[in-house]
Amino acid sequence: MTEAARKLTLPKYYAAKPVEYNSYVIGLEKVTDMADELYKLWEAHWAETEVLYLDEPMAPDLNAFVQYEKMGRFVVFTVRTLGDYEMVGNLMYFIGPNTHIKGTTLAKEDAFFLRDDHRNGRLAIKFLEYAETVLTDLNVDYIGMSDKSPAGGKSLAKFMDRRGYRPIAVQYLKKVKS
Repeated sequence: MTEAARKLTLPKYYAAKPVEYNSYVIGLEKVTDMADELYKLWEAHWAETEVLYLDEPMAPDLNAFVQYEKMGRFVVFTVRTLGDYEMVGNLMYFIGPNTHIKGTTLAKEDAFFLRDDHRNGRLAIKFLEYAETVLTDLNVDYIGMSDKSPAGGKSLAKFMDRRGYRPIAVQYLKKVKS
């Protein structure tokens, strides 16, 4: 790949310098710069977990994500392969005041997904560590993560526990309007 072609395909990172890990690059990108690619990962994530308990198709509100991002209330971390910069993972957080601990900020994970063919080695660890570092630099005090194992995803209990996360709740969902 020529340098000119590389520059054309290089993602637009912002707010934090991306890092390389093995054959991957991990960074922070804007939703508007990668919506089509992100949507493909959302579909894969949805198929792995959400369809087990929801009877509706995936229909994310991209405009809402963009608006939250503009307000500094939403961020998307990505993992891409080096060379072709194919997106193979995303880690998204909503950021805001922690209403349970006044004066602190909470980043609550909305989705943590790596394509199945890239779930090897220490990539997930490096991905989460990068996000934690950047969120800390953005003055986040607490980071909340979820585990989709009750809905069919692989359990993240050991993974999270090893990284200092503690379970605080199990969330339930009920559809009340048809």
